[in-house]
Amino acid sequence: MNPSVKAYSSGPTVLVNRIGQEIGLEPLLNSLLSWNQDRCKLSPGTRLKALIINVLCGKEPLYQVKRFYQDQDVEWLFGPGVTANELNDNVLARALNKLHEATP
Repeated sequence: MNPSVKAYSSGPTVLVNRIGQEIGLEPLLNSLLSWNQDRCKLSPGTRLKALIINVLCGKEPLYQVKRFYQDQDVEWLFGPGVTANELNDNVLARALNKLHEATP
């Protein structure tokens, strides 16, 4: 067995991600929320999509969302170079704050 190969059990996360892509969730959120592209590796749309996927597929408390994504193919869901560690509670809470500030 090759130790550099990791198997993931994605479950419904792939479906929820695809629905988000079909409706243009991330670009829509990014256009509605204020954020600094130079200071943020992940856009608020990406971070909120991570929360939506978690709520629909895992329902982890905010402080454990990072743990939920350790068993997911995070790069496939959110893009190259993204790790589960970047989906921590502080980053996700800031995205929720941006959503609140926009008062959609």
